[in-house]
Amino acid sequence: MRREILIGFLLGFAIVFGGISLLRKFMPSAQAATAMGGTPLITVTGNTQSGQHDLLYVVDPDGYKVGVYELRSNVLNLRDVRNIRYDLQLDYYSTRQRPSVKQIIRKVKKR
Repeated sequence: MRREILIGFLLGFAIVFGGISLLRKFMPSAQAATAMGGTPLITVTGNTQSGQHDLLYVVDPDGYKVGVYELRSNVLNLRDVRNIRYDLQLDYYSTRQRPSVKQIIRKVKKR
């Protein structure tokens, strides 16, 4: 009886550990770090659509900035930096969204 319980426990542990390991392969990871001024930075890793290049996104929430780095052939290159302070003040922005936010607001106000 004890042997079956031990085998069941070990099998359950192996399944859970294997599932977590498998999920980590497909989910981007996020980390927090502290900049020189004590400001927390958020980093998220990912890769390109073809999966050939690794990407590192660095977000400075206090400075409203996003930086994107690409790792290609063991060389880290800065790809883009953007101040998103004014981007985030938009209520909506999409050229392909159907129905548009304006249309939805009009319909809700008609009720």
